[in-house]
Amino acid sequence: MNDLNELVFSLSAKEKNYISKQFSNKNGKMKRLFILLCKEKAIQKKQQGVPEIRFLLYRFILTQLTRLYSSSHAFTSLKNAIIKIDLLLNRNLIHQAKKLLKKAKKIAQKHELFYDEMILLDMESQVNIRLGLFSKNKDVAIQKQKLIKIESEVQQLNDITLQLYDIIIEKGGYIDGSSKSKINSLLQLELNKALQDFNSEKSRQLFLYAKSFAYWLIKEMDESFNSRLTLVQLIKKHKPFVENNPNIYLSALQNLANELYEYDKLKDINKEFKYLFKKYEHSYFKHTADLAKECYITNYLTEIILSGKKDILKKGCLELQIEHNIRTKSLTIFSQHEIWFKLAVMFFYLGNFKESLYYQYKVLSEESLRLDISVSNRLLGILIHLIQGNFELVESQVRSARRYFKNNHIFNHLEKFILSKALNVSQKIDRKKVSSTILSHIQSYITAEIKSNSNSLLFINPILWKKYNLVS
Repeated sequence: MNDLNELVFSLSAKEKNYISKQFSNKNGKMKRLFILLCKEKAIQKKQQGVPEIRFLLYRFILTQLTRLYSSSHAFTSLKNAIIKIDLLLNRNLIHQAKKLLKKAKKIAQKHELFYDEMILLDMESQVNIRLGLFSKNKDVAIQKQKLIKIESEVQQLNDITLQLYDIIIEKGGYIDGSSKSKINSLLQLELNKALQDFNSEKSRQLFLYAKSFAYWLIKEMDESFNSRLTLVQLIKKHKPFVENNPNIYLSALQNLANELYEYDKLKDINKEFKYLFKKYEHSYFKHTADLAKECYITNYLTEIILSGKKDILKKGCLELQIEHNIRTKSLTIFSQHEIWFKLAVMFFYLGNFKESLYYQYKVLSEESLRLDISVSNRLLGILIHLIQGNFELVESQVRSARRYFKNNHIFNHLEKFILSKALNVSQKIDRKKVSSTILSHIQSYITAEIKSNSNSLLFINPILWKKYNLVS
């Protein structure tokens, strides 16, 4: 692993410019190596420079980045303040420590950094003892009790979310009767509260996330959507949270986008993703910019599919077929899979089944696949082969899909229905008008059940079939 090259490659132009100005005259070799590495347009396997100089340069870059972002957001500011207060206390400069302590507590409370606030309360207790203000430690104890109560509340909500994840893992993604009963029990007891019942913004966010997740699992899609919308509005309203950890807002926004199937609304959300990418592209939160870019690209594909207009779809295909867009360095492997799958759906609606199957096979050949993408991708392949009349392939793919779904415990009603109808049509002697037959069969079955898999809804969607003239 070439750590130094990777670190230099991750730097923005602003960061490179700042670091290049920090070298002293004694650091000539390091500076020359740094300039050389900055000019590289890709991460090189070959290590340039003497190992000792490489090690020193790596450490130097990290030190300069730490200095550059030491007060860029609440978390780093507070850590630095705690170190300074500790230094002042050890030099017996109590009044100076007290002044800094007051400012640090305001930051901790504003951003709900409970762990750091607890450390600051311990320091405040020391200050009061040294100044002989013993009675004030009663207030400190009350504040500690309040923090303990909030942390207990947060832990309880985290435990509920873990319970929901355990239910998914235990059943392999399939929610049976007993699982549904457990989830309903959580909704009626622990998750049956009002937002004002909680003592912190963090608790309210965790509560809404757990509640939306629980409703999503039992396919109460309207309730799930309402909770996710409330969560986005709550986070956006509480600006310190967005400032300190924009990933929280980004994740909530993406969860909301996953349940949107209206072109105009998704377009508005995608504008927000584009704005977040631009905002954080050259900031401390580079990872947030990368995530925003992923969200923008994958949601842009959904957006143009939902447009129902072939000219927009053709333009989108041309734009996103470009190899460097599909293989962007910052994209995770899961996002690449999602892009390939959505390109397959786009070509499906354009009637270019050869190109659609090309991307469908790309996804199918991957080993590390998100379960929902894998399920939808298999169903899409079967649907395309049915429409093309490749009945032998349909039969073999149905058998393969059944084995896969059985092994992963994901036989929901939608998958069962499509596989049975596909096999039924493929085994008929009279195979004329197969495409309209299978689509009309599925069209009659469309219910809220399908919303459990957002990716399937992109191509098993009668409204879009009509817009793209797949059915009359």
